[in-house]
Amino acid sequence: VGDSYRSIILTADANQAATAKAVVAELGRAHAYDKPIVTEIVPLTKFYRAEQYHMHYYDQHPHEPYCAGVVAAEIKSFRTKFQDRLKR
Repeated sequence: VGDSYRSIILTADANQAATAKAVVAELGRAHAYDKPIVTEIVPLTKFYRAEQYHMHYYDQHPHEPYCAGVVAAEIKSFRTKFQDRLKR
């Protein structure tokens, strides 16, 4: 996993960190994914708001090749696996 496209959970407090670690552990025990979860869980130290053109990118560009070919499938898989946890 490289630095540019790694997944990370930034936590604002100890409760968020504990929740994130518990969920990652639960998913690992359930073998929810074919490979181990490598998402880092670290404290949030600084926050930089993204430029407007980065915000809601998938919603605004669902037909871009990466969004259509990769992101859409990931979202569908996530919604199927975790349907019971999604807000309605």
